Amino acid sequence: MVPPFRLYCSFLLFTRFVLQSNSLSSTIKVASPKLPSKNLSSEDVIQSIKQAEIACRKRHDNRAMLALFVPVPEHPDPLPCEESSGTETSPVSLYGSKCMPIPPKDFPPGSYLRLGPGGYSKDEGFLDGDGMVQCITIPPECSQPSDILFSSSYVDTAGRQKERQMRTTGDYRPKYIGSLGSAPRGWPLASAMIQNMVTFRTSQAQKDTCNTALAEHGGRVLALMEQSPPTEIEVTKSGKIRTKECMTRLDGAIPSAPLTGGNLGAHGKYDYKTGQQIHVSYDPSLKPFVRVDVFEELMPNSKRRGWQLSQTVGVDIPTPVMMHDFALTTKYLVLLDFPLTVRPRRLLFDKFPVEYEPENGARIGLVPRTAHDGLIDTSKEIKWYGCQAGVVLHTTNAYETDDGEKVVLHAFRATPSAGGSYIQRNSPACLYEWVIDLKSGTVSECCLNPNTLVEFPIINDRIQGQDLSFSYGLRYFGIGGPLNAVISAPQDGISFDGVVKFSMKDDESLNINKGDVVDEFILPENWYATTEACIIPKMSSSNTNMASGNWREDSYVTLIATHVPQDERSFLDIGSDLRSMKSHFLIIDADNMAEGPVAAVELPVSVRYGLHSMYLDWDKLV
Repeated sequence: MVPPFRLYCSFLLFTRFVLQSNSLSSTIKVASPKLPSKNLSSEDVIQSIKQAEIACRKRHDNRAMLALFVPVPEHPDPLPCEESSGTETSPVSLYGSKCMPIPPKDFPPGSYLRLGPGGYSKDEGFLDGDGMVQCITIPPECSQPSDILFSSSYVDTAGRQKERQMRTTGDYRPKYIGSLGSAPRGWPLASAMIQNMVTFRTSQAQKDTCNTALAEHGGRVLALMEQSPPTEIEVTKSGKIRTKECMTRLDGAIPSAPLTGGNLGAHGKYDYKTGQQIHVSYDPSLKPFVRVDVFEELMPNSKRRGWQLSQTVGVDIPTPVMMHDFALTTKYLVLLDFPLTVRPRRLLFDKFPVEYEPENGARIGLVPRTAHDGLIDTSKEIKWYGCQAGVVLHTTNAYETDDGEKVVLHAFRATPSAGGSYIQRNSPACLYEWVIDLKSGTVSECCLNPNTLVEFPIINDRIQGQDLSFSYGLRYFGIGGPLNAVISAPQDGISFDGVVKFSMKDDESLNINKGDVVDEFILPENWYATTEACIIPKMSSSNTNMASGNWREDSYVTLIATHVPQDERSFLDIGSDLRSMKSHFLIIDADNMAEGPVAAVELPVSVRYGLHSMYLDWDKLV
């Protein structure tokens, strides 16, 4: 039985978090106010997006989607990959002799890492699951499939460790209660957080799942979830994932916060020119609501390489928002103050704290950087530029024009059809462009391709901040649900059937417009992309081949795809069968995607839906 005094104290701490409003303490001035929301002006664009969404909803296969959401156990001990089964559904069989069972010779050795939630129950949200890393390790001189090793391991977070420590003999198995499965309601979420504090005798009401994205700096790898401190992991050359430090504060770089313990933004950017890793974090309980952290690989008196904090800057915004991603140019950090607002007080009225609130307006902020060292220039103001309301989860790229008079931003943008909780129902996203005129202070914006619904944008990170020729994204196949047989949230899921390649330039000689799909890789029927793709430069390539004005990428596109058999079994029977739902690691030539994969590595264990990926070079493995 829970002691009444402990329950009362937990309730007081939670209530203080919901109601508190700390004093303003930003170190940068706000130069212009937020502008009111505007309506989209192009009815044909709106209709094109609607028609594309209708098509996706018509071809949605709910049985396949449910099977892909069935969680699978971890396999921490590396397993050798296998020769292709040779069935008619195998990519090696489908694409013939041009598709090899091992990577091509100019594919760099290393580990492909995919992070995503695992171990969630049907009463929880997908994003409540503990972070699980799938690892595909390709050694130098790889000559056969068995040289490639596969493992999948949970990130051993502080929350998982607490759960183990609280276990006793018998059937008592305490577990953190997820916070996202209650959407769109708020009271169950508040109750879950209070129960977590009571059960585990801690002020950390939310579990540090570390299930969203991975980042590497100076050879150190972090598993991230933006509402908790990260966990540091390492990858061995034998293909094993090991947790080094949970709830790491990176030598004091991450400040403490109520209920979550602190946080670091899930999507950082690495500047290849300066060697800096930059993260933007948000906290709805503490002003200023946004924090920018700049990390160096080495600092004076550093005891280790990587994640050495050199600068922290607070940024004032009027209302806390979910700032999941940002963009980086040579001169600026590009922040998105868009109306996916985070208001903890909504919990008091049984509403989910994260809602789309278009009346809050939207604007883009340019945070100035210094020319000589890439740090934030605190002597200059942040300039804000009003734009149309919408939601951007992930940016593609941003750059300054050659004359220095404009900043161009590209991202995948969605416009939810109604207010309320954004978590339960999908709003389709498209490639979008904003052009900020620095002299006039105006923003021109447009949807570059309303007919192609996409998520998870990718580019070659080594040339981010430049005027690129191409960008990529996962293409929607189906949209639909319900998914409550497996998870509580979302109830409207997305399936992806391939990777599209967008032109980011106009070329009259080739009859190509910016935003056109100039190449694509579409998976065979009943195959689904279960992870974000990666761009991996060929070992023979140079960055100049991929920069502005060049029409060759000299890179590979990689992703994991899983086949869902079409038979009479239920989704649960299929999803629980780790052998019949075959998964392959696919390697596609970015300059010839339509020809299919140049290599398909059959994995020994099926891989289900996850989130973000990264490729770790061989010299970063231990």
